[in-house]
Amino acid sequence: KQVVMAAIANDASAISLTCSLCGDKEVALAAVSRDGSTLKFVSDALKNDRDVVLSAVKTNGRVLGIAGLNLRNDKEIVQAAVGANAKSLKFASADLKSDRQVALMALTSDVGAGDVLSMVNKDLQNDKDLVVQAVKVAGESLKDASTHLQGDKDVVTEAVLANAKALKYARTDLKSDKDVALSALKSESNADVVLELVNRDLADDREVVLEAVKVNPLALKDASHSLQDDKEIVRTAVSEDSRAITSASANMKKDVDLLQLLPDASLELLVTEGAISESTAHKTRSKRESSEASDGQDTSKKPKIL
Repeated sequence: KQVVMAAIANDASAISLTCSLCGDKEVALAAVSRDGSTLKFVSDALKNDRDVVLSAVKTNGRVLGIAGLNLRNDKEIVQAAVGANAKSLKFASADLKSDRQVALMALTSDVGAGDVLSMVNKDLQNDKDLVVQAVKVAGESLKDASTHLQGDKDVVTEAVLANAKALKYARTDLKSDKDVALSALKSESNADVVLELVNRDLADDREVVLEAVKVNPLALKDASHSLQDDKEIVRTAVSEDSRAITSASANMKKDVDLLQLLPDASLELLVTEGAISESTAHKTRSKRESSEASDGQDTSKKPKIL
């Protein structure tokens, strides 16, 4: 036994080498306290031992799945497991999947917290305070909230602030909510896709579209036709990324003031595509050269070249 204990001190998996000691609680505790996954090597009796299982889940939450069924209904053990790995919540008893404290503990885990709402029972998926905490951790977990809360503006706003892609799980009417859209555009995660996800009425909202092209100039492609013909919006987009000109209206593609913002390579591509004539490109270059000569304009910072 002492030889095995010494071996476990260096490598917990050493317990797998001796079946004769798999039922020894002292040996089991020595192993699982170092590596919870070694719970699989202990006897069935010890998989039902509270001390052994509690020690194991603290280092590897997912071994809750091989613990005795009665221990999966032990709140202290389950909280320790989900704190180590939120995904172990799926192994908890049905009663504990409705326990708010257990769910909140899972949301603090560094592993799998974004999956918590998918594993709790429906009553917690309809708990507004819990759902708000969940979407703050992972915005896209809005998909697992109740239908009622997917239509709650407070919840959806928190979700899109955490991850703008959560907008796709919002109730349809909130995809037309200007406040929600503007909140999504402030997100540090996936704000570039907001115009793809909102309803078409917001693609015709000047304030929303202007903010969207500031975040992602290429979002101009998702704007309404009328706003693709809005000079300020097109200028904002093209100033940041010349490729946005391909989504501008035919009228804007011929606007010499806007075309001056484009590098020569982009102008040539527009000529090749038939969007502008060679004479328009020539006129643009001439006007740009004239402006640069007259006011000493700094041309060192140019938009991305097509």
